Amino acid sequence: MFEHKMNADNALVRVFKDMLFQEMAFLSQVM
Repeated sequence: MFEHKMNADNALVRVFKDMLFQEMAFLSQVM
C-alpha cells in the first residue's frame, strides 16, 4: 500500500512538473 502511494505521488509530481514546464514555455513566448 505504501509503495502504491509513492507511485501516486511520483505521478503527481510528474504532472506538476509537466504543467510547470508548459507554463514556463508559455511565459517565455509571451515575454
